[in-house]
Amino acid sequence: MLNIERTSKKLTDTLFRNQSMNQVEKAKLEYGLSIVLSITIELALTLLVSAIFGTVIYTAMIMLSALFLRFFTGGAHCSSFNRCLLFTILLFVPSSLLVAQEDQIPDVSQYYQPVPLPGHGYSQNNLLSYE
Repeated sequence: MLNIERTSKKLTDTLFRNQSMNQVEKAKLEYGLSIVLSITIELALTLLVSAIFGTVIYTAMIMLSALFLRFFTGGAHCSSFNRCLLFTILLFVPSSLLVAQEDQIPDVSQYYQPVPLPGHGYSQNNLLSYE
């Protein structure tokens, strides 16, 4: 598929060909550009696929929630961009489809009753309050 590292190297070479910089600075630019490219491509393709299913808003909200969660918790990374792209699409698009279908899930709360814990009964007036 797409080789982000090679693409970012070519872009860096083209954009900064007249600049004098050492290898470390060039490597930093290539790395930063590869991150920006990969995030942009993943976001665009994931939202494009979700647009086919009509779940762009749900997908964007789930991705934003995952971003905030991942920012504080960290997590594993895929070994290549292509795997990351595939994983991202296969995680977020089906999740958004489930959220979109939530309105069509029947309300089953009428078929069950709360079970009181031993020694803790529910009041007659309000099933949600404890006696």
